[in-house]
Amino acid sequence: MKIAILGNLAGVANEIVVGLRKIGVKADLFISADEVADTFDDLAGQTMLDPAWIQYIDPLNQAGITKQSIDSSRRTFLQRHFPITTIRKLLRYDLIHAHSGSLNFSLLSHLLFVRLRVKKYLAFATGSDIREVALFEKGTYGYLMRAFFKNASQVLLLNSDMLTLKNPLGLTEASFFPFVINEEKFSPGLRGEKPEIYKGKLLCFMMSRLDFGMSDCHEHRSSMKCNERFLYALAEFCKVDLDIHAIVLDRGSDRDFARQLVKDLGISDQVTFHPPMTELERIKYLRMADVVIDQFNLGSFGLCALEALSVGKPLITHLCEDSAQEAYGDIPPILNARTASEILEQLLHIRSAGLRENLSFQAREWILKHHSREVVVNKLMNLYKVVLPH
Repeated sequence: MKIAILGNLAGVANEIVVGLRKIGVKADLFISADEVADTFDDLAGQTMLDPAWIQYIDPLNQAGITKQSIDSSRRTFLQRHFPITTIRKLLRYDLIHAHSGSLNFSLLSHLLFVRLRVKKYLAFATGSDIREVALFEKGTYGYLMRAFFKNASQVLLLNSDMLTLKNPLGLTEASFFPFVINEEKFSPGLRGEKPEIYKGKLLCFMMSRLDFGMSDCHEHRSSMKCNERFLYALAEFCKVDLDIHAIVLDRGSDRDFARQLVKDLGISDQVTFHPPMTELERIKYLRMADVVIDQFNLGSFGLCALEALSVGKPLITHLCEDSAQEAYGDIPPILNARTASEILEQLLHIRSAGLRENLSFQAREWILKHHSREVVVNKLMNLYKVVLPH
């Protein structure tokens, strides 16, 4: 079996390729310019990708080829003719596993794979591709994305909230499919010793992007995190208990607003803005934290939430329980909250060390059941076998 995997959101496809290769499937990863860093950065703690398994959708991504190393005529030639080379490669595979409209990398690829369906493909929805572009975009981009989903052999939804979009988009056969988590890398491990300044305090870690919908606020945008609500809740918490500290990753479109909000709320002593971390640094802080804070808008899990649960941490986030029940058949062991007052209630609740210990065990067990590499790769294999002719 030969599988072409197109697209690599946050490096997740690395785990898929490695997992499939381990069980004898010839799986290769095709990446675009924006995905080079996600593919090759932070590989510590996982099986290294063999460079022979990587293909490039954009010729200027390949090792040794840069815009400066070739003249403009050669660059134009590559950009015009490289889609044909990529298409020829894709035709050699049994099945295409495509993320986020990745088969629309050229008009010719769209025509052959999406419109004429010369090769079976699975369409995986990862976020704004379906929530915003396919659902609301009126231009060419939206048209191409809707066709990508509607003409797929199967549509797989990587977040549970996307299940509500099946009928509006006419994707009646679409189904939920879980993200894969490297449960060995994102493991409880040995809990890191808290620095002296955090000892005796409830240590919160918020690594999701600071995105309140202020800097990026177009009409149909739904992917904002709304994690400023945690900062309002923290300010109220500090009125009754100062034994708390939050480490917040200093990233996202509204990071400047976040800094000003912390100052205005008078909680600068309780918040540390930390520069963006490598993957291994994030794991260190996850293990050190008492509770992880994620997002409060979508009603489904992002990768940050899944990583936190895999490390075995109590998680405060917003989850639509009806969609989660439909997707998983159970309700994840989290502290569910959406508004600032609900977040405050959960912060006060999680001060109990016994409750934290109980949630930690449940979180890890739930991830192993639903998102571990073995579980997800086995689901993929069953899916491939259903789609491919016998």
